[in-house]
Amino acid sequence: MHKYVKIGIFVLVIVLSTVVYWRYFFVFSEGVKAGNLNYFEKKGFVFKTWEGRLVQEGFQSPSAGALQSNEFRFSAQGEEVAQKLERASGRFVELRYK
Repeated sequence: MHKYVKIGIFVLVIVLSTVVYWRYFFVFSEGVKAGNLNYFEKKGFVFKTWEGRLVQEGFQSPSAGALQSNEFRFSAQGEEVAQKLERASGRFVELRYK
């Protein structure tokens, strides 16, 4: 019985590691988005990350009769990139992402 518990824990660790890798490190899309940088700030309680919102031209409709602006939420890495984005707040920018 003890052997099966060890095997079960090992399988659980492998599955959880795969899920974490897939969710946070696996790149499934690359490209460029352009629009007005709505805001850019450092957020988080334990792990502080740079988060921003880019408002693109045009509108989308999540339901019939409703309009909503096209927003692209993103995270940025590196202090140099963060400083450039902070200075560009409210301006038209192009973001390369992956």
